[in-house]
Amino acid sequence: MRLKNARDNKKFLMTILSLSLVAVLFVPVLYSFIYLDSIWDVYGDLDTVPVAVVNLDKPVTKDCKEYAVGRELEENLRNNDKLSWQFVSHEEAVKGVEGTKYYALIEVPEDFSEKISEAQDGSFESPELIYMANEGRNFVFSQLSSKIAESIKNEVSSSIQKEVSKALVDSLYDVKVSINDASEGASDLHEGTEVLLSGSADLSKGLNEAAEGSKQLTEGLQTIKEGQSQITNGAQALVDGLNTFKSSLTSSNDQIPLLVQGSAEVSKNTELIEKGAEQLSSSLNTGLNALADGINQTASGISQASAILNAEVDNIKKSNLSEEDKAKLIAVIGAVNKINSSNLKDNIEAPLRKAAGSAEPLASNLKKLSEGTKSVAAGTLQLAQGLADTQSKVAAGSDKLIEGAQVLQQGSSTILNGMDTAVEKTGQLSKGLEKLSSGSVALKDGLQQLNDGTAKFSESLKDGYDKISSNLKFDSENMSQFISDPVALKDNSINQVDYYGEGLSPYFISLSLWIGAMFISLIFSIAKSLKAFDSKFMNSFIGKFVVGSALTAVQAVILTVVVVKGLNLKPVSVPEFYLSNIFIAIVFFGVMYGLSHAIGVLGAPIMFVVLILQLASSAGTFPIETAPRFYQVIGKFVPMTYSVSILRMIISGINSSLLNKNISAMLIFAVVFLGGGFIIRTIINLVKGNKQAVTESQAA
Repeated sequence: MRLKNARDNKKFLMTILSLSLVAVLFVPVLYSFIYLDSIWDVYGDLDTVPVAVVNLDKPVTKDCKEYAVGRELEENLRNNDKLSWQFVSHEEAVKGVEGTKYYALIEVPEDFSEKISEAQDGSFESPELIYMANEGRNFVFSQLSSKIAESIKNEVSSSIQKEVSKALVDSLYDVKVSINDASEGASDLHEGTEVLLSGSADLSKGLNEAAEGSKQLTEGLQTIKEGQSQITNGAQALVDGLNTFKSSLTSSNDQIPLLVQGSAEVSKNTELIEKGAEQLSSSLNTGLNALADGINQTASGISQASAILNAEVDNIKKSNLSEEDKAKLIAVIGAVNKINSSNLKDNIEAPLRKAAGSAEPLASNLKKLSEGTKSVAAGTLQLAQGLADTQSKVAAGSDKLIEGAQVLQQGSSTILNGMDTAVEKTGQLSKGLEKLSSGSVALKDGLQQLNDGTAKFSESLKDGYDKISSNLKFDSENMSQFISDPVALKDNSINQVDYYGEGLSPYFISLSLWIGAMFISLIFSIAKSLKAFDSKFMNSFIGKFVVGSALTAVQAVILTVVVVKGLNLKPVSVPEFYLSNIFIAIVFFGVMYGLSHAIGVLGAPIMFVVLILQLASSAGTFPIETAPRFYQVIGKFVPMTYSVSILRMIISGINSSLLNKNISAMLIFAVVFLGGGFIIRTIINLVKGNKQAVTESQAA
């Protein structure tokens, strides 16, 4: 009866162990499939995650251009399916993020477009996009959404850069046109200064000739003055002689012929003086009026030159000329302005025109004098002829003759005074013309410098235009496109991973195979302690390892089939993926079996601790370099580090050399633990056997 119960209990135990083993076969696939399936393509399903968008931006119009960045951003997001964008008010968005309705919000402030438009005027106050996420609700998504918000910011920034650079290039083209216009204007200015320079040479020559002529005029007037002085003295002598003649009418007439001869000579001389005065008046009138016309034209030319030069002062200051050349040009312009402000028309032209008619009274008085002397000569002749007829008539004629001589004497005195004034004024005119001639020479030299400066200025502007024209080979459209996206990212990444779950699958497959191997090892340890196996093969070290390896291999095959077929994982090589999973499962079981063979059931908690360490040190999720130094060191001595690396290469891209190194490391783990476990257990058994033998011998 007891034997039957023992057999029934053992049969029940084997049934439980068999069912447990069958169940354990599906532990890895359940762990990997369920978790990987839940996260396989999380980025592909983000379009269902609600994120609030608040557009408070107010469009503005500046320089005939509308800025409505908020509206453009809203339109772009409506066509963006990365997230489930919800366009709501500020209050609703904040309330939803603080609650459970929205995971995050993006808000465009009302002054966003305004600040962007003000950047055109040099105001560089950066507009802000407001981002707020409820990190406590889901930290991973908050990190992801912050990256999306950053990409939106970059997209808006790119658009702003495009518009600003476009405006800048358009401004450069405006500058190019302006420089070309300035170059043409400078060329016209140069031509004008050449004309002005030529005119200044003629002016200098004319003023020099006028100065020489005024000297000759002064000398001629001095000569006429001396002759007039003689006439005045002669007229006085005539008056004295007539008075003497009147008083001596009763005396003998032997002086009468002399008187007739003298009056005739006086009449003849006054005729010559009259002709000279007329010629002098005509020449003086013509010459001084012509000189006045020249002064008038000169004043107009200088005024025009002053206006042209003053208009170019700013361009000269901004030009590429040296400071010395700029100073010379500005000094010349100052000299031209000074001459222009001297009022040549009032100070020189008007006196010249007035002086032109100053000789007309002289000619008129000399004409009267000539007529008087003729009358005197005729009267003297008549007196001489009629003296024999009547003494009284001669006396009456002599009174008239004396009166005429006195008029002649007074007129000649007046003419003499006028000649004094004319000589004085023409002397002043001569000195003025000499100064003006000297000034015109200085003006000519200054205009020569101005002409040279405008030539350099024109050449500099032309060179600047040519340089801009040769370097400005882009238009605003392609330049703005380049500025907004200056760098193209050419993705030459290797070992491509298409899905989030695919990237984590090496880690979770390794973890699943470890847990599966750990459960099988635990069941074998329990079965051994309960002495559930009657078979010699199953009770042997090799036997349990072979059976355990077969079971873990089945686990690996089931897991691989489900991952490849169920999750559509596409490794580089499907056969190698099957083989690598089987290999990893057997190695994991070998590590655990060796440890449990050596120390029994206590190996299970140790393997669980090792599992915890491997979660942090195998670089399954983040690069191992991001982990603390302790885990970086531990990672080199745990098998999952190498299994994760093997699976990554099998799934994404094989590096044969590195793959062989990782396989070798896994084999070393298996050999060390299996060999070590066998040796340790053998030693323990020997020690126990010796103790038992000693005990039995002592008992006997």
